[in-house]
Amino acid sequence: MTFEIGQWSTLPEDRISVGKSDWGGIWCALKLSGAKTLSKYMLTQYDLPTRIFTAAIDNPLYANSYRVKSQSVMLLEEI
Repeated sequence: MTFEIGQWSTLPEDRISVGKSDWGGIWCALKLSGAKTLSKYMLTQYDLPTRIFTAAIDNPLYANSYRVKSQSVMLLEEI
């Protein structure tokens, strides 16, 4: 999936899954510390380096105390 800064990136309906599984949504952290934790997780679990941005989200699919999984995100600014 490609994310363009300032544009909505949306998963199609057949690629979303409500709930806490890794698959089926785009994860966003609520705080910078949570974003750093998710970044380390992606590197160790999937060998996938990531970058951290402030973002807007749309259609939340799951949330807990430090992150939200949604169907759409708009990247605003790299941190």
